[in-house]
Amino acid sequence: MMPFLVAICFISVLASVSFCVQTNRALVATQAEIKAKNTEIVELNRKIESLCLENQALRERMETLLRNDVILKALMSGSVYRAPAQAATEKMVVISFDDLTTSRVTKIIAIANDKQAPLLLFPTGDALRKQPGVFLSAIQSGHVIGNHTNHHDWLGKLDADRARKTLADWDDSASRLLNGYQTIFFRPPAMSGWADKKQRPEFERLVNASGKIPVLWSLETYYDLYAPNGPHRRGPTPTIENEIDYIVKSAKAGDIILFHDTAADVAALPEIIDGLRSRGFVIVSIKTMLGLTS
Repeated sequence: MMPFLVAICFISVLASVSFCVQTNRALVATQAEIKAKNTEIVELNRKIESLCLENQALRERMETLLRNDVILKALMSGSVYRAPAQAATEKMVVISFDDLTTSRVTKIIAIANDKQAPLLLFPTGDALRKQPGVFLSAIQSGHVIGNHTNHHDWLGKLDADRARKTLADWDDSASRLLNGYQTIFFRPPAMSGWADKKQRPEFERLVNASGKIPVLWSLETYYDLYAPNGPHRRGPTPTIENEIDYIVKSAKAGDIILFHDTAADVAALPEIIDGLRSRGFVIVSIKTMLGLTS
């Protein structure tokens, strides 16, 4: 009888152990499932958070586009000579350079980058094709490039078809050479087509219809100082010091200042930037001055 009872007890113990082992395995499996589910929940929460952030970014981007659209519609009905009133109150100025056919362009951009001063550059199509890498570098550094016609063409001497073509040819070169770059800014060489009040409305409509804002200027060096009959010419040969003094003292809030890639303008640029800032001016991108955001 005793051996039988021992056998029964042994079998019972084995059954209990087996049950415990199976139960433990089930618990381990359940814990693994719970851990996996928790991981899934964490990942889902991360995706939901990411989607919420994307949604917020899209909403902000849409608001920016709508705001830009309102501003652009207002700007696409004429020309810009200086900043809107609201920008002028913040002592903003824009530094711009025209033509840019010489090797000095590299130095201009280097000075601006060193001084952290954004530029508005208006190279001709010829200048783009001559040194595209320099202008691509300028764009990558945050500077803005605008259309200055294909061959420094004076629009006032062209008919409408030829005027549209020189703008389109510049755009084609920029797109091809500058990784698809597009601009909404245009400046007429020598202000041709804008100096004549009878011609100006016609050319403004033509440029606006091409999706561009004509950006002129309110302060410059060439005509004011260096042209033979310049109204502020100082002596037979104005010096770099004359230029620095004239620009820094003449600047007003909202000015769009015009330079060229001449030796004098490039040499004067560092001190002009420092001088403007010493008077409390903030050198900004044309987009910032006009209230546009990227």
